[in-house]
Amino acid sequence: KAGYFEAPSAALLATAVSILLFLGLIWRIAVRLRDIDADRALAETALCKAYSDLEQRVGEQEAELRRANQDIWAEMMERERVAEESHEGLTERMLVETRLLESETRFRLMVDSAPAMIWVSDADKVCNFFNKSWLNHTGRTPTFMAPIAENGWAEDVHPEDVGRCLKSYDDAFDDHREFTMEYRLRRNDAQYRWVFNRCAALFDSDGADGAKKVFVGYIGYCLDIHERKESESRVENERDELLSREKVLREEAEDVNRLKDEFLATVSHELRAPLNAIHGWVKLLREGRLNTDETARALEIIERGARAQSRIISDLL
Repeated sequence: KAGYFEAPSAALLATAVSILLFLGLIWRIAVRLRDIDADRALAETALCKAYSDLEQRVGEQEAELRRANQDIWAEMMERERVAEESHEGLTERMLVETRLLESETRFRLMVDSAPAMIWVSDADKVCNFFNKSWLNHTGRTPTFMAPIAENGWAEDVHPEDVGRCLKSYDDAFDDHREFTMEYRLRRNDAQYRWVFNRCAALFDSDGADGAKKVFVGYIGYCLDIHERKESESRVENERDELLSREKVLREEAEDVNRLKDEFLATVSHELRAPLNAIHGWVKLLREGRLNTDETARALEIIERGARAQSRIISDLL
């Protein structure tokens, strides 16, 4: 009997334990459900608040987007207006640029056709343009002259003139004034020829009114004056020669005048000496104070003096 009652008791105990465990599980589930409900309520509250915030932000974004759309629309309208004006301005600018290009082409053609040697420099004293006449005279090429450095043109100037030319060029360049100079420029056959160079400062307008002038460089032209300089040299040499000859002739004239004075003094003495003797004896004869011998002697002296006078006059004639 004892063994019979022990088996049901164990089963009952196991059942009771199982029931307790099941009840504990149900309690835990109920507690979790309660916590879940609380979390859900908190989540719903947070979700409602987030939804409200989202609606507010969406409204703000929508208002901002509407304002942005209005700004974009206004900007598009402004851009269309500016584009139309820009198109008109661009067309006018293209016309102006075309006219400027045509004017520059005509200017270069005119400059290259000019017999004068023309050059242009920028504000940094660098020569950036030489016309065809300059290139033909010096034998230079555009490829050589294009990258030329400051005062590179002076390579073709005569060594005796280059220092003076550079000083005149620099002084006038710093003062932005017009200047002229003459120097010997080497020709393509290595002969140095005299040229006359006149240079003028170039200015550009700054601003719509054009009141302020900006110095942009120089433009100059050179003329071959070698024949004129040679003529001047010949005239100068002839003048010096004439002055020398005039000096010699003047000295010779002075010598002639001196000899003439000496000759006249001699002739005067030679003429006066016989005349004085004649006058003296004639006076004595007129007074009658001479005897016969003295009269004969007086007549002889008078005759000898007359012959001397006749001889001197014949020598003079």
